[in-house]
Amino acid sequence: KSDDVVALWAGGVYDWLDPQVIVRAVKKFNNPKLKLVFMGLKHPNSDIPVMNAVKELRDLSNELSMTNNSVFFVEDWINYEERAQFLLSADFGVSAHKEHIETQFSFRTRLLDHFWTGLPTISTTGDALAEVIDSNKVGLTVQISDVDDWVNALSKMISDESLRKTFKANALNLSQNYTWNKVLEPLYKFIKTATPAADRLLMPDLLGERRF
Repeated sequence: KSDDVVALWAGGVYDWLDPQVIVRAVKKFNNPKLKLVFMGLKHPNSDIPVMNAVKELRDLSNELSMTNNSVFFVEDWINYEERAQFLLSADFGVSAHKEHIETQFSFRTRLLDHFWTGLPTISTTGDALAEVIDSNKVGLTVQISDVDDWVNALSKMISDESLRKTFKANALNLSQNYTWNKVLEPLYKFIKTATPAADRLLMPDLLGERRF
């Protein structure tokens, strides 16, 4: 419907992520305009088995009578060339993860896609890009596994269109920080200015001693 508000999960569903908390929040929020779309459940690599998280997500959505009502699944993986259309058609993006060592060291490229297309974001805290979302005002962050915090964030994002527009503009500006010419600049400078370590001249002799 033209007045629907689409929240997009822009990537795969894996065991270290937590899409269930968003589904529970959408159920509790109970706004018929809100549609939660999962963009591609089937991994493009057929050698990778379906993760438990996918089945758990389906089961929860079915149990709560939300499938094809307020929760929608795109079964096959979206082609790389087509992903932009999904991102541009959504009103905001969502990403949730569990408290896990993967979270601490993650740098989620799905969130970079949010920035690239100016998609406002709701994401859980705990990783590097959550801090970027907060500091650059491109979306909202919520506590891990906190359904009520998600409900509040969904309510704010849906009810305040001007806030979404602000997040969108800020996200598009932020995306310029992640272009290849920007992110590769430190590496380029290092390569241009790097000098051998002081003990490098000794290496041929050291290696020679190990030859038989």
